[in-house]
Amino acid sequence: MRVQFANESFYKEFEASEADTNNRLIYEFGDGQWDIPSLQQMLTDTHERNNRIEDFEIVHASANAATKRVFINVRRISTSSGHPALIVLSFRKTS
Repeated sequence: MRVQFANESFYKEFEASEADTNNRLIYEFGDGQWDIPSLQQMLTDTHERNNRIEDFEIVHASANAATKRVFINVRRISTSSGHPALIVLSFRKTS
């Protein structure tokens, strides 16, 4: 569950930096803002069972106390032999 990289839109929208995000467990960055038990379970299920998740809804509280409804789509991607599978997350927020 270690973040390999995120795009610029993620960094901007969630007030994150590359240095504080990349190569860290998703539950660690953002001062624990992503340490959400239901998110952990969903990611574990996706990794272990190759489940596809569509529009998994969370309410994200940023460091400045603003909250956003966020929908997450998750897919597991197989890699070459000997390398662990990757999980790709895409985020969509509501206005």
